[in-house]
Amino acid sequence: MNQIQTNFNDYDSLESIIIDSNVERIDNNTFRYCKSVKSITIGSNVQIIDPLAFIHCKSLKNVTINVKNIDYDAFRYCTSLENIIFGENVEILGPYAFSDCISLQSVIIGPNVKTIGFQTFSHCTTLKNVIFGPSVKTIGASSFSGCKSLESVIIGKNVEIIDNCAFSCCRSLSSVKIDSNLKIISSDAFIGCPLLKNILINDNVKQIHNGIIVF
Repeated sequence: MNQIQTNFNDYDSLESIIIDSNVERIDNNTFRYCKSVKSITIGSNVQIIDPLAFIHCKSLKNVTINVKNIDYDAFRYCTSLENIIFGENVEILGPYAFSDCISLQSVIIGPNVKTIGFQTFSHCTTLKNVIFGPSVKTIGASSFSGCKSLESVIIGKNVEIIDNCAFSCCRSLSSVKIDSNLKIISSDAFIGCPLLKNILINDNVKQIHNGIIVF
């Protein structure tokens, strides 16, 4: 089997999912609304998790992911999710992939992730710490918007773009260190961060757009 196309959504009795190593793709909506699932093991050969694959798996607490592309809304509304481990194969975190995971407190972005998409971690309201891997180049628009418990951010050394509203409405954010090859800080990147007192920006930044900080 190279692709899971069977729809298991709304299987309330399903508690554990193990994806075989022969599977290369998990299709759209496959495990949507499996509200009792607590653990997921994803085989080493899976390359793509399609949109909405695990959305609303409300009992899921821990997941280890080592796939190249995590598409939009893949784990959105997994409201019990506390821990994500990204393997070295992960390169793309799609839009809304982990949005509204309100129990998530800490994220370590995998070593080969290049792109954090639009609103990937938005409204993860208990998220306090983010560590960016060395390969991240783009922090997408609104990617951490509404993470109201986020306190400090150290931008990875290879980040080139912080897009519009990337850290908007992070109400607890007080410190940002930009120690990277950053070239562009887009508009409203830190809008609505009333506690932000320190932003350390290095000499590589070429463009700082209007209104990056508005309290």
